[in-house]
Amino acid sequence: MDKRKEKIITIMVCVLLSFALWVYISNVENVNRSLELKNVSVTLENESALSESKLVLLPDQTFEVNLRIEGPSKEVYSISKEDFNLKVDLSAYALKSGVNNIPVKVVDYPEGINIKNTGNLTIKVVLENLEEKDINISSKIDTTFESGISEVSSEISPQKVTISGPSSFIDKVSEVVLDGSANNISRNFSKTFNLKAVDANGDKVDGIEISTEKATYSMKVK
Repeated sequence: MDKRKEKIITIMVCVLLSFALWVYISNVENVNRSLELKNVSVTLENESALSESKLVLLPDQTFEVNLRIEGPSKEVYSISKEDFNLKVDLSAYALKSGVNNIPVKVVDYPEGINIKNTGNLTIKVVLENLEEKDINISSKIDTTFESGISEVSSEISPQKVTISGPSSFIDKVSEVVLDGSANNISRNFSKTFNLKAVDANGDKVDGIEISTEKATYSMKVK
């Protein structure tokens, strides 16, 4: 056997022995291991407490923390992020508009596992002042008529709605409009359409609530 083949066989034997040793240590000895579990989700509780303080969550926020865990290798290497229940109680703190650093409570986690950084688990929650505003509904319905038919009058019910949300989002809203179309109109009709809040360019403003999702548009023709 030439030296090259001997070298390859030696390397393969070393790899197999190393793997066998790792399996033995992991499964027989089952020694303690440490691991950082990244991006574990945190649930917010009692969001209603924010509105009582005239505050609101800014949209598109992700609440996650990294956990440093320790325990027997079998348990550590089989753990998933879903095994942990982490929560923040928004009613338990005096919060303000802007960035709030809030402690995270570990409610449940796998038996035999130790979380080493429970003392400094926090999340950043960005809040803004909650604003409400009454605004009239406008019609942006695309209408077409059959030959010889024309509109006499139209009416929207309700005529006004209340929008609420972060103050910076409310400031963007130019109007609330009926969204949809009515084609080949030949007689008087009444139909319900969805509402949406739009800015000065006619683009939809997300992140706000409208007191009602729909309104009725009625038209008389001749």
